[in-house]
Amino acid sequence: MNNGSHIRLSVTCRPTVGQQATDKRRCDCQSGPPLQKKRTQKARSAPSQSNETDPDYEKLYSKLVQRHERVGKAFQALQTQNEELAAELGEKNREIEELNSDAQELADLVKTKEQVIADLKKSLVEAKTRISAMQEEIRSLLASDAAAAVDDKAPEEQTTHCVSSHNLESIHERYNRVLDILREDRCSMANAFRLARCPRSTIRDFVAIAELKIVDAREHELVTRDHSGSVQQLEQACRKRLRRYQPMMAAMRRESRLLPLKFDPRFYE
Repeated sequence: MNNGSHIRLSVTCRPTVGQQATDKRRCDCQSGPPLQKKRTQKARSAPSQSNETDPDYEKLYSKLVQRHERVGKAFQALQTQNEELAAELGEKNREIEELNSDAQELADLVKTKEQVIADLKKSLVEAKTRISAMQEEIRSLLASDAAAAVDDKAPEEQTTHCVSSHNLESIHERYNRVLDILREDRCSMANAFRLARCPRSTIRDFVAIAELKIVDAREHELVTRDHSGSVQQLEQACRKRLRRYQPMMAAMRRESRLLPLKFDPRFYE
């Protein structure tokens, strides 16, 4: 050892003759190596256990892959459904736009029709006004012609006419027609005579006969029943009978129950 050399010692346990027969135990030198082998087996057993956990990760990975595929399929299905809904929404929007366009066209058409109706109403009013003016003109012409025909008659012929129910009825009818027009239309006397197509002279000449019947029908009946002369003589008799009714007649004229005529007091003599 001092000169640097290594010396290998070989020690061998040699049992005696008696120990070989009775003691079968091994010595320490023989039992050591197996223990070392057992430790190496335990140490080697650890990697084998770690290798056994690898299939769990693989299963987990495969599950994740399957789940990812399911999620992808669901997403594709939702995306397809979303595209279909978007297409339906676009179609609905187009239908709404068409409906709005149709509604606007209808509104424009209604507005145009309303304008046409307003123009037609205006034209109708103008036409009615023209027709009314033409009717008044025709009545005025007819009245003037009738007045001219009456004025052309000889006074002798008028005085020779005897009183008849027809003559009295025509007198009362003309007076009441003019009076009704004054009440309803509230127009002037000239317009009333024109609308009634009645000459003013036919009312003025026989006004007492018509007004006596309105003021006192019984008195009128007595006068006409006992009278046997002409219509002009009956008019004079009715004027004398109306003399005592002048205050009441003034009130009736204000109430539009008689024509608004004014006469001189000598008219009733």
